[in-house]
Amino acid sequence: MTLHEGNRKGIELARKGLEWRLANFDNLGAFEQKRTLQIQAEAKDDPTYGYRFPVRENGMLRPPKPDDGPQLDAVITVQQYFSGEPQFGLPAGRGWYRVKAVAYALKNDGKPARLKFTVLEGYLSGKLPKAVSVFAFTDEQPREVEARYYLEPGDYVVFTIMDGARDGLGRTMIDQPGPFIAIRSFSIEGPVYESWPPKGHRTLFGDIDPTQPTPEKAAAIAAHLAPKLFRRPVDDASVAKYRALYEKFTKTTTPDEALRGMLAAMLVSPRFLYLEEPPNGPDAFAIASRMSYFLWRSAPDDELLKAAADGSLLDATKRRKQAERMLADARSARFVNDFTGQWLRVREVGVMKANADLYPEYDAELEAAMCGETEHFISEMFRRDLPLANLIDSDWTMLNERLAKHYGIEGVVGPDFRHVSLDKSKTVRGGLLTHASIHAVTSNGSTTSPVVRGTWVLEKFLGTPAPPPPPDVPAIEPDIRGATTIKEQLAKHRDIANCASCHRKIDPPGFALENFDVIGGWRDHYRALIEPKPGARAKLSDGPLVDSSDEWEGVGRFNTFQEFRELVKTREDLVTQNLTHQLATFALGRAPGFADRQPLKDIATNVREKKSGMKSLLLDLVSSPAFTNP
Repeated sequence: MTLHEGNRKGIELARKGLEWRLANFDNLGAFEQKRTLQIQAEAKDDPTYGYRFPVRENGMLRPPKPDDGPQLDAVITVQQYFSGEPQFGLPAGRGWYRVKAVAYALKNDGKPARLKFTVLEGYLSGKLPKAVSVFAFTDEQPREVEARYYLEPGDYVVFTIMDGARDGLGRTMIDQPGPFIAIRSFSIEGPVYESWPPKGHRTLFGDIDPTQPTPEKAAAIAAHLAPKLFRRPVDDASVAKYRALYEKFTKTTTPDEALRGMLAAMLVSPRFLYLEEPPNGPDAFAIASRMSYFLWRSAPDDELLKAAADGSLLDATKRRKQAERMLADARSARFVNDFTGQWLRVREVGVMKANADLYPEYDAELEAAMCGETEHFISEMFRRDLPLANLIDSDWTMLNERLAKHYGIEGVVGPDFRHVSLDKSKTVRGGLLTHASIHAVTSNGSTTSPVVRGTWVLEKFLGTPAPPPPPDVPAIEPDIRGATTIKEQLAKHRDIANCASCHRKIDPPGFALENFDVIGGWRDHYRALIEPKPGARAKLSDGPLVDSSDEWEGVGRFNTFQEFRELVKTREDLVTQNLTHQLATFALGRAPGFADRQPLKDIATNVREKKSGMKSLLLDLVSSPAFTNP
């Protein structure tokens, strides 16, 4: 996000290829995968690094006028996700685009008919939507609605109606029951800017006019920009090197291109790409970078750099106050979503799509809502500093209408997520183990696997991972006909001597989650498919009863998920230790070492004894010696 912060044009170098991954986090520098030369080529060729006004393009979609009749408006329903898809060849370049529609409701009986814009990264890519906007129409008076999105080439903006019949797309639908949305026009325009030059140019160039560049201007730009990019003061010798590079480029290209080349060189410098730290441990400026990339996923702001310059960040109490300020900033949402997505693997939801025959209710809106619940839940935990016991069981969760319907919870209306109190006598929901995102990411799209789910619980939730399986043991093939249960199939593995010890550890938490199906719905029976006649669709039927009972070795026996969750409450110490370790790994950009063990243990003990909240744990981490260890 550093470049996005730097020039406000949405250039995200991290998305272009700084692909690190260790301990399931992608910000750990020990595993840099992409070569600098490749990044350099991408950066130099990216037209958005320029400083001249880009060409604005626009496209307008109107329903076609028939030869023998008047202009008609396109009517859409919710038969499929891609109910409407403008084909403009836009966006042609990166930037902010203005998306508009003129529409009205039909046959809605006075109830709001909702139109949704969805931004997708690539056609039928299978990825989660990049952005969603919802607009309500109540009558037949045409009204213009507008949204702004940051788009890149290959992105699609599609529109759907969220309530209504499922009978198709076209003018013939007017004879069917509603509600409908009639689209009079749909347009995309961009890239657009509130002003030119945009605000980010002041970040890049300060008060220096980059047009008609000279060696003196190039040096001044380098002196202004380098400390921001490198996150620490830069000496005159470094500025002189960039001026010399600019002068070298001018021998073979134009001054404009030479300046672009100098800027690209700064953007691929190891001082920008990597978080440099002195050999003996981080200094104040390195600590500022640790804090900013931990909590904002971006470079330090001026206040944080000022605290580094005067040495304040070397003081634990002052460092804690800075962390509180940063958590109160909207940019901390990046940390929450990024950490949640990687720690709990929520960002992988949708990689294995649900089998459409077995789970016809699954769609992109439900998929996005699954991720939204978990992200908003963790955000609420930090925001309100709620006790970690809520991770195991809670009397609340974060829902929108689509997910509440999926869970069978009434009284939630609208696409926005909100804090919803749970009636525990009516629902099993509460705590991370009941989130549909967790169930989806630990399934293969057709069946659930106690082995995969048990491994997730041990590794991600309890921090007690099981050893890998022996290499010569075959995988279990899913039985979508429902003839045998997974417990019956796993019993064979438990009879294998090499497998028994691991399965005694892995299987129980996996079996405990068996009442949650592939998409997180509650089930008493497995779903099974009845073999269809030729040319007919497969039909669903109830398969065998779900048996979620087992013996959790060293903890106790359980017969239901609810009983298992009560057992997990007795091991809250493991949940606390694991979260402390996960946060430390994410914050430090490395796995905790020997010198970190005691400080992290002290943090977990303190949080558990004081029943502190999730935010307090994070602040304890930032102000601990572990945070400043090499």
